[in-house]
Amino acid sequence: MPPAGLGEQPGLEVDFGMLFQVAPVGLAVLDADLRYIRCNEFLAEINGIPASEHLGRTLRELLPELASEVEPRFRAVLETGKPQQGLQVTAITPRAPGLRRTFIENVAPLRDSSGKVGGLLIGIQEITALEETEAALRESERALRASQQLSPECFAILLAVRDEKGKVVDFIWEYANPAAEAIVRAGPLAGRRMLDVFPGSHDHPQMVPRYLRTLATGKASEVEYAHEFRGVTYWYRDAAVRVDRDRVAVGFRDITAQKRLTERLELVTGEFRHRVKNSIAVVAGLVSREAKFARSVPEFADALRNRLASLAAAQDLLTVDADSDVALADIARAALSPFEGHRLDVRPGPEVAISSGRVTLLAMALHELATNAVKHGALSAPEGEADLSWRVEGGRVALVWSESGGPPVAAPTREGFGSRLIADAAERLPNGGLEREFRPSGLRVTIAFDREDGAAT
Repeated sequence: MPPAGLGEQPGLEVDFGMLFQVAPVGLAVLDADLRYIRCNEFLAEINGIPASEHLGRTLRELLPELASEVEPRFRAVLETGKPQQGLQVTAITPRAPGLRRTFIENVAPLRDSSGKVGGLLIGIQEITALEETEAALRESERALRASQQLSPECFAILLAVRDEKGKVVDFIWEYANPAAEAIVRAGPLAGRRMLDVFPGSHDHPQMVPRYLRTLATGKASEVEYAHEFRGVTYWYRDAAVRVDRDRVAVGFRDITAQKRLTERLELVTGEFRHRVKNSIAVVAGLVSREAKFARSVPEFADALRNRLASLAAAQDLLTVDADSDVALADIARAALSPFEGHRLDVRPGPEVAISSGRVTLLAMALHELATNAVKHGALSAPEGEADLSWRVEGGRVALVWSESGGPPVAAPTREGFGSRLIADAAERLPNGGLEREFRPSGLRVTIAFDREDGAAT
C-alpha cells in the first residue's frame, strides 16, 4: 500500500514495486512466520543468495546464525507493532564464508486492512567497511595520542567557542600533551578556555588572532613570538593548522633558552670585536712608546715582549666570561705571575670586582710596577722586597704597591711610558686617583678608586 496521500495526487502514479527493486539498500518483506515474501536484488547480493531462493523460506533456513541474533527482535515488533531502528548485527553469510560482517537493520511492522500486524518490512545496510575504517581511525588515534604523550614537542587541539551568532569568541583546550602542559606551566589544560590560561592571548597578534585566521582561511602558519607570562618573557616557535571548521591543531616549542643564547652570542661577538680593536690599539701604543723610550733594539724587544705577555694574561681573564666582572685578586695573580721567584708578596684584601673594560689596563699597570721593581727598584737588589695589598674603606678601594730594601729612589725628571701607563689605568677606574711616594725606604704607589658594586667593608 502506498503511503497515505500519494495515491490521491491527480495524475501521479508511483510504481512501488520498481522502487523496492532499485532501492540502494537491502529490502525484504517477511510474513508472521518470518518467511521471505519479497526480497530485492540488493539484499540478495548482500546475502550471496539469489532473490528467488529467498522466497517461501524462513530466515533461519537461509541464515541460521543471523536468525539466532535477530529473531527475538523481529518477533517483538510483530507482537508490539513498534518499529526498531538501527539494530546492529554481525554474521557470516554465504557471500563471504568465514568473514564476519556487520549490518544495520531497520524493522517496521506491516498491517493488514484491519490494522493487525501481519508481517515485517526489513531494511538492511552493510557497514563492515565503515566499521573497519572507524576501527582503524580509533587505533590510529590511540597511536597518535600515545606518541604525543611521549613526544618532547608540544601539541594541542583548540576547539572554537562560538557565540549565538556563530562568531568565534574563544578557544577551549580540547587536548594538550604533557610537554605542552609542562611548558604552559598552568596545570592540566583540557577543558579550560584560552582566556583563562592566557588572559592577554586575544590581544597578542600571534596567538588567538592568528588562530582565528587559520580557522577561517585554512592556511597553516608558523611564527616565533615573545609572550609575557606571570612577569617573565618567554619565546615560542608556534605552528598552527586547521583540523576542521571548529578545530585548530597547534604545535609549539619554548625557544627562550635558544633566544637568550643567540642574544648572548651576539653580545659576546660584539664584545670580541670591540676588544680586538682595543688590543690592536694598545699594541700599537706599546710599540710606539717603547720605540720612543728604548735605548737599543734589544731593550725595545725585551720591554715589548714583557708588556705583550701582560696583555695576554689580562685577555685570558676576559675570555672566561666576556661581559662579567673580574676579581681584583685574579687580576693581580695573572699580572704578577711572570715574577714568581722574586721577593714579591701579594696580600689579598676584601673581594673587589673590576668591570671587564678596565681589566686590561689595570693588569698592565701592575705588570709595569713589577717590571720597574725588577729593573730599577727593590727587586733588583738581593734583599729587596715588594708587596701588593688593598683595603676598602667607606666604599673606596686603596690598592697599594710598596717596595723596600732596594736602591735609593728619587722622583723622575721626566715621565716615561711606564709612568704614563700606570696613570692611565688609575684614571680609567671609577673616580680613580694615583699617588706616588718616593720614600727613603722605597717606592710606594697608591691607586684609589670607588668600589663598583657599591659595597663597603
